[in-house]
Amino acid sequence: MAKTKMLSYWDYLSLDVILNAQYPKTEAHDEPLFIMIHQTFEVWFKLLIFELRETIKQLHAGDAAKAAHYLHRVNTILGISAHGFHVMDTMTPEAFREFRDALIPASGTQSFQFRELEILAGVGKIKDAQGNEKFYWEDTPDAGLTLQYFFEKYGTRLRDVIEETKRTGTLRSLFTALLTRTTGENDLVKAAAKASGDVKTLLDEIRSFDETFIHWRGAHVSTTAHAISDSPGTVLNEHEQLPTSSCVDYLQSTIDFHKQLLFPEFHQK
Repeated sequence: MAKTKMLSYWDYLSLDVILNAQYPKTEAHDEPLFIMIHQTFEVWFKLLIFELRETIKQLHAGDAAKAAHYLHRVNTILGISAHGFHVMDTMTPEAFREFRDALIPASGTQSFQFRELEILAGVGKIKDAQGNEKFYWEDTPDAGLTLQYFFEKYGTRLRDVIEETKRTGTLRSLFTALLTRTTGENDLVKAAAKASGDVKTLLDEIRSFDETFIHWRGAHVSTTAHAISDSPGTVLNEHEQLPTSSCVDYLQSTIDFHKQLLFPEFHQK
């Protein structure tokens, strides 16, 4: 009788795949750190998206208590993941310069999972100078070619996520509907003041989500400022050249967009 293969720790966690998925482009000592921290971010993003979808599912079912439970988990994960920037901050600007040029034209702008997280949360579109609606990161002329590569890779999946939110709603739209329905107030500030019970608990988690997300973005800005100061990012524009604008300034603007587009009514004063 053939012996049944026993499940091993390394097979269960696919460690041979994960631990051999780092391919530095240079001999710089700190490049593996940079790669693995960003891979860790993406694993956290995957879990965040999984738990945020469950939060949305519970909101859709009208279960505020379960939605609050899963959103608390989202907030915990998001807060812990931000500590990855502390590790990044141990890398000196000089060490980053040793391999930074090898990243071009790759950019965090191309993180599909971060975009998916924003869309599921309810970060909406803005109008550009011509009046066309776009996501704030689409309205970035400096990232022409880098975004073109992104859409070639993820355009279909992006449209699928957008269609999904049209069917099931977003964290923002579903919570807004729940809050106004349970309080009888259409003004969200007044509705928040009247929230009670499980809805109030969920409101607290919503506020925490917004604040923790903004903190995450702020930590990203701080780390970028430490690493490259006022230098441009690694994106390529439509002329295959680096942009002239500051990467830190761009990232700071994303915080401003977040404050305007997600839960501005619930920011702590």
